[in-house]
Amino acid sequence: MEGYSDSTMSEQNRLPKNLTFQRSGQTLSGLVTRISAEVALPDGRRVFKTLSEEDLCTSEPSQATVNVTTPRWSINQKFDFMANLIHMVIDEVTCSLIITGSGGLGKTSSVMKALKSASLMEGDGFVLLKGYSTPRGFYEFLYRNNGKLIVVDDCDSVFDTETGVNILKGALDSFDARTICWQSRETSRDNDEDAVPNKFEFTGRVIFISNRTQEDVPQALRSRSMNIDLTMSIAERLDRIAFLLPNIASREGVTMSQAQEAYDVIVENQSLIRDINIRTMVMTLRVRKTAHIDSWKDLAVFQLINN
Repeated sequence: MEGYSDSTMSEQNRLPKNLTFQRSGQTLSGLVTRISAEVALPDGRRVFKTLSEEDLCTSEPSQATVNVTTPRWSINQKFDFMANLIHMVIDEVTCSLIITGSGGLGKTSSVMKALKSASLMEGDGFVLLKGYSTPRGFYEFLYRNNGKLIVVDDCDSVFDTETGVNILKGALDSFDARTICWQSRETSRDNDEDAVPNKFEFTGRVIFISNRTQEDVPQALRSRSMNIDLTMSIAERLDRIAFLLPNIASREGVTMSQAQEAYDVIVENQSLIRDINIRTMVMTLRVRKTAHIDSWKDLAVFQLINN
């Protein structure tokens, strides 16, 4: 808690108590069961101690201020963390990773870059499941690709049913034995070569890329897997785009001067843009490099605010 104080703590305000406080710039609320504070000892030293109800519930007004510093990392550091976590899955140090955050900001391309750096290609090193899938389809995909490194991208529909979540729980689990079940009235014919059993031991690895926030992913899944959340503020989105600007300029065949001009237009009009992402930068840059358009900035702003 940052800057929380209560100068009127009394018997009717005993802990636990619901409080609202600030933490890392965010307003949070919750049930507080313990408060630690910096206190002065008789010899002049200052130490942190957990305050008892006797400390807080006195006849005279008392004050306790609690400051907690939560480590903060830049968005580019988080992308470096993600690359390390991906390599942990590749190297079989861990069997699963969930990556969350808004689309269009480089999650998938970063995963593919890490896989390529490990000499893994789609169909020869990993398999890709992209887009909508029913729970049954997801179950069969895991079975038919058992033992492989599976990248699941933009398949958030799996979260929408209890069945889908339960299948994913089995795939992401950290136990040595991961059993995935499909309990239904359907039975497989013994002579059907393509038959999918109602239960199998999963030995593959999974990198799950989601456009949802980390809070939207069930806790039962997050607790079974490594996690990295790349949800970004507007400032972080702009920082990420600025970091990638040389690569974007090279890919689009423009100079850094042109790329910087296009980036500046986005920064100047950020409050008018519905969604700032890498695609926004690319579209603006393509308008900028159209040399025969004299009023490219007007066209760029028009596209930005109407996209």
